[in-house]
Amino acid sequence: MRIPAWPRRLLARRPRRPDAVRQRLMEPVRLSIRRLEQRRVLDASATFTAAGELSLHLSGAAEAATISARDGNIVVTDAQQQTVEIHDESGSARSVGISEVKSLSVAGDDAPDQAVHLNVPLAPVNGVLIESSIETAVITRNITRVADGNVSLNAEQTHLGADIEARDNIIIEIGGDVVLTNNVTLAATEVFFEGGIDDDGDGKTPSALTVNASATTRFGGEVGGTSPIDRLLTDAAGQTEINADISATGGTLIFNDPVVLTSSVSLSDTGPTGIKFNSTVDSLADGKFDLELSATAGRVTFSGDVGAGGPGDQQRLGSLTVTSAGGGVVFGEKFGISEVRTTGRNARGRARRTGLGCGRRQAQLHARL
Repeated sequence: MRIPAWPRRLLARRPRRPDAVRQRLMEPVRLSIRRLEQRRVLDASATFTAAGELSLHLSGAAEAATISARDGNIVVTDAQQQTVEIHDESGSARSVGISEVKSLSVAGDDAPDQAVHLNVPLAPVNGVLIESSIETAVITRNITRVADGNVSLNAEQTHLGADIEARDNIIIEIGGDVVLTNNVTLAATEVFFEGGIDDDGDGKTPSALTVNASATTRFGGEVGGTSPIDRLLTDAAGQTEINADISATGGTLIFNDPVVLTSSVSLSDTGPTGIKFNSTVDSLADGKFDLELSATAGRVTFSGDVGAGGPGDQQRLGSLTVTSAGGGVVFGEKFGISEVRTTGRNARGRARRTGLGCGRRQAQLHARL
């Protein structure tokens, strides 16, 4: 088909824009693209101070920072897997060796779904702080040798799959909920769990939790309330405070240190070993809290006095109830105990066999009717 003459003449008269003109017309588009790129990169920023603090800041919804390593240096990437430059205090980009990191801090803004992933082992002598503005923290590699600052993991949820080890006078505090993705050991002077602790629900990953605290271990939220963990073990030093129910499956609940109830709680284990209290069990002073125990396939064992701590009856339990104990209930297996004290209701329960006073001294069972 032939084009009529008049359109051909119109097209022929239309001048072609010079390259410089086309570049000027496209400049606003290029500028917008650069601004979007700059804005995206700034959604995750990283700085490193002369004191050895690696500080990350996230802004924007669904932003994330992953801390890993390459050739012995720290690498930070964002949610789009783009490398985030680390700047020093003067604003210059620099490389940071793994061993240079003396402390780590991570913060976000008000935007939702922000996360940090720690995929490199660190020895941050001056501590770790993940602020509550971060929704999810994922720790897959060990944090060790913390000596001069606390470890505060305050994300709404912490996926914990590695050990944390701190020296004397250091606190490990986990402010949100914990999901165990592996066997984990925490060691410090004090270890505080303010939220719940659960297994990750993956049958291929173990979830045994060991806490070694020379002063206080505190379970402020339910343990295994949504998904029971494999096992819970505390060391003999210090004391353990229990403020909520604890459930384990397939393993054991073993408390080697004195236990203090700060609320009425229920402890259960479905494994063959059962529940072991290898020291005393008391209520918080004047609390008179109840303790209910269930070990469907194992034994419930007390190796220290129950409810007899403090002057008079201050730490007497409200009640001691064993709903099931497939291997029996044993008092005094290791050391022999002198007293089991409750108030308001008798110590009671059902078991196939019960041993009372199996140690060196006959135990007295006290209850106020």
